[in-house]
Amino acid sequence: MRGDHLHGGRGGDGHRGGIDAGDLATALGLDEATVGDALEAAEDAARDAVDTADGQRPDRAAVESAVVSFLAESLDLDEATLRSAVEELEAAERGERSAAVQEKLDAAVAHGTLTQAEADGAAKAVELGLLGGGRR
Repeated sequence: MRGDHLHGGRGGDGHRGGIDAGDLATALGLDEATVGDALEAAEDAARDAVDTADGQRPDRAAVESAVVSFLAESLDLDEATLRSAVEELEAAERGERSAAVQEKLDAAVAHGTLTQAEADGAAKAVELGLLGGGRR
């Protein structure tokens, strides 16, 4: 991920949950570089547009909503279509993270590090967003 942008890639750039330019470009059938450039510009515009109190971080949901709005305009796409694509990608990513966490919990149970009840509790905490990997 470049800087503190919401997008990123897997591998060298990292990815911590925002909009991934490559995945979005694939989902929309567009060029990755075009989407990446438009996404970076949309993120900058969104940050400027979302009001924050001095010293406070902007509300993530408000920033992401503004990013989608600016991105749809920049790519000349229907905002609902773009929002749907982003939501589908985010759901897939949550599913992947949840599966990875469950795999680790299952391994911990198999090795005797956790009981099944402890693993179930940890999985529920992740699902509720109390621990990393679950819904926002």
